[in-house]
Amino acid sequence: GDVSLQLRHLIEQAAVVKHGIYIMYIDLATFFPAIDRQVLRMHEVLHGLPEEVLDIVARVYGDGLSDVDAVDCRYDSAAGLGGAFKCRMGALMGDVLSPDKAKLLLNSVIVALRVTTQGVRLWGAKPETSGELWRCISQMAFADDHASAFTAECELQAAWQVWRAWTVSMGTKLGVKKKLKCAVTGVAYEGGKAVSVTDPLLEMSDGKFVPFLKHWEWYKHLGKRTRADGVYISADRAQLKDKFRAANARLKKLRHASRREFCMVADALINGSGSFYAQTSDLSWKQAEEAEAGFRNVFNHKFHRVRGSARVELYSGGRDALRKHVWQGALASSYALISGAMAAAEDTPQRAAARASVAMAAHKWGCRGDVLRWEFGHIKEA
Repeated sequence: GDVSLQLRHLIEQAAVVKHGIYIMYIDLATFFPAIDRQVLRMHEVLHGLPEEVLDIVARVYGDGLSDVDAVDCRYDSAAGLGGAFKCRMGALMGDVLSPDKAKLLLNSVIVALRVTTQGVRLWGAKPETSGELWRCISQMAFADDHASAFTAECELQAAWQVWRAWTVSMGTKLGVKKKLKCAVTGVAYEGGKAVSVTDPLLEMSDGKFVPFLKHWEWYKHLGKRTRADGVYISADRAQLKDKFRAANARLKKLRHASRREFCMVADALINGSGSFYAQTSDLSWKQAEEAEAGFRNVFNHKFHRVRGSARVELYSGGRDALRKHVWQGALASSYALISGAMAAAEDTPQRAAARASVAMAAHKWGCRGDVLRWEFGHIKEA
């Protein structure tokens, strides 16, 4: 599941229950290039990864040991593919296994944080007996991007001391870049209104302090803009609008494609962005229709259709329809993420966060029973 699901739930839970929350974002500077590839390979073999798989990955991406094994890479942007350049960083700069490879070396600090801090209690996760512990979530990690959440400043300070000691002992640096990389933020609720917490003043080894964000300032965590107060509408709308505008701009440059081929590319560009952000963000019908309106303008111009032509030609036909509305893909993406996390066989943080989210929403709607026992027979079809 998407690890940002956990952070999204903790922030929304704080906004609903009105409890304070501190969030610390950590981004290590040049983490992957600094990794010793031979040491990493030893770790991978010890963890049971077959050497044949490691050899195949090295042949595809390069082993990161010499310029002779460098591979040709290109940047993919809204303007198209850039010029070729040599990359000798190896599999860590493109392999889908990169996040798991990073965890092999970050495992020590993750374990240290786990035994040092408690994190945020999940709504509805009160233990059945007094001898058990509340279900809590304290950290979310993907590759070298790490986020942790706490309800008390003392836990935040303890977690920061762990990170400070770990970076010094490992010879790594924090990727501080104004408020874009490492940062700390938080929110408290006074009279039901969100207010910023006091800057905890997390001092770095050079005497400077970790950048502090007010509760209304957003941080781009795993590609998604996040605010401590749980307000996502304005940030998400601007971000999604930029993505949809870029997708339609690329469609304008598409040449010599049939109607079905054109719509297939549009599905990949527009629905791809919509489905990704809809997993943990609110995509309204208005936003979805704005994106589709931009697509229809390009489509009508390309295939000489009158502006304002009937939409039924594009979206009707079920599986054989030319286009799948981005709203449809967004709903399917959100449902797939939540249902997949809830059905996980293991007790993962994603599963716990998803179940707590659904339980909290059901309680807010006035439902007190097991969701699986709900009866919908009284609801008539629209």
